[in-house]
Amino acid sequence: MVCKAAEADGFVNRMLAVMPDVMNYNQLDMVFAMILIQVPNPDQSNPDIPYVNGVTYFIYYGEGAKEVAEALFGPSLLEGVTYTKENLSRKQIVPLMKEIIE
Repeated sequence: MVCKAAEADGFVNRMLAVMPDVMNYNQLDMVFAMILIQVPNPDQSNPDIPYVNGVTYFIYYGEGAKEVAEALFGPSLLEGVTYTKENLSRKQIVPLMKEIIE
């Protein structure tokens, strides 16, 4: 998911609120979501690129999910939320998650 910085807190809170239901509905032990926060592009020379990726919030829910998230990104900002300033894709994160879970 991608959202603008001004919308980030509300979006993260809405996601955290529905994660227990999503996890239960899909009969999962844990669930994760990656949210890319976009910020205004500091290089305004190209008007076709008004935003660039800033930080990535990685939210989690379920037994053991906190340990996985914190092993990837360090201490949680608050319960259910970690973040990184690195520009990582899910193709980079998923293999690391698998290693930690196994």
